[in-house]
Amino acid sequence: MSEKPYLVEVRDLRKYYPIPRPHPFAGRRYVKAVDGCSFGIREGEIFGLVGESGCGKSTTGRMAAGLEIPTAGSVNFSGFPVAGAGREEARVMRRSMQIVFQDPAGALNPRMRVGTILEEPLRIQRIGNRDERRERVAEMLDLVGLDGSLLGRYPRELSGGQRQRVVIGAALMLDPRFLVADEPVSALDVSVQSQILNLLMELRGKLGLTMLFISHNLDVVRYVSDRVAVMYLGRIVETASVGDLFDSPLHPYTRALMSAIPGPAGASGSSGSGRAGGRVVLRGDPPNPAEVPSGCPFHPRCPKAADLCAVKVPESERVGNHGSGRFVRCFFPG
Repeated sequence: MSEKPYLVEVRDLRKYYPIPRPHPFAGRRYVKAVDGCSFGIREGEIFGLVGESGCGKSTTGRMAAGLEIPTAGSVNFSGFPVAGAGREEARVMRRSMQIVFQDPAGALNPRMRVGTILEEPLRIQRIGNRDERRERVAEMLDLVGLDGSLLGRYPRELSGGQRQRVVIGAALMLDPRFLVADEPVSALDVSVQSQILNLLMELRGKLGLTMLFISHNLDVVRYVSDRVAVMYLGRIVETASVGDLFDSPLHPYTRALMSAIPGPAGASGSSGSGRAGGRVVLRGDPPNPAEVPSGCPFHPRCPKAADLCAVKVPESERVGNHGSGRFVRCFFPG
């Protein structure tokens, strides 16, 4: 049985932000937020993107959703380029690609009631008449697990979980095919996080959504994802199915992340913790994105670094058979 085609393809994606020059004659310098990322997301799957804060996850997500223009590289959606799309193609893509932001309070207009927030995407796209839009709003409230009595409330009158359900509902009003979930539970209480994660997984099943799920929490990514990419300093260092990644991480950075997972799995070195060799303690702090080390960016902190790592950048190499879809960017994986 052949695999499903990629709905979203990211190729050599880069996003550089210029740093203000201290004087007119100073050379131009850049923060390399994303520096050569490539991956594909198959239709109907949840693709996890994980890494430390500041590694470029959210910037990658915004470019994948068409909210930011890449410095270089490309994002293709259903075979069409997202950047530089024609007017009609861009209109269709805007309906087909939506994003759920990290902070539900900041994502909602505090001056608009819930009913107006949910109806707004339909009004902007000129979909349906007033009665049809209201019927669609009522259906969406039920779909995301909210009561109709909340229609007249303002965001400040809702709990954090309710606000995030409204954000998800607003993102789904236009029946998108692709959803970017950017840290959708990190701003919520732990008791509410599992509810929102279960909701996203239920919606994937009911609506056939394809999803890029961004998080710094490995346990969350393991719970929801089919495949996972690990990001470090603007680059993807390892990509694998969720089972392969957690059972046998290959990149030293991935192994360090796995070893830090708390709880029985993280302490035992079994059950997919990646801690067969014990806790991996990295040297120093993540480098400044404006001053990326030569060679492999991870080599100053890597416990396996050799002289080669300081002078040459490793390429992303396929691991295993051709259909495994596993890649690692390291000279000494495993």
